[in-house]
Amino acid sequence: MLYSAGIVQAVAAFLRKHAYGVPLTIDPVAVASIGTPLLEKSAVKPFLNKLLPLATLLTPNLQEAEVFVGSAIRDAKA
Repeated sequence: MLYSAGIVQAVAAFLRKHAYGVPLTIDPVAVASIGTPLLEKSAVKPFLNKLLPLATLLTPNLQEAEVFVGSAIRDAKA
């Protein structure tokens, strides 16, 4: 679970440096099954821009997908 923007950015930087082309599966763990946010709002954009592009496979639950898609749509409109 990556809670903050700083943690997301640090993990993305590490993976860019050390992943060596290994396929990367990311389970975002951004929203608990009961709807409680587990990822700070300020970490959504770094997740989408820094970490997601490194993924071969992303496995969000429905609520997590809504967070990321909704954020991307809002950013595109801005």
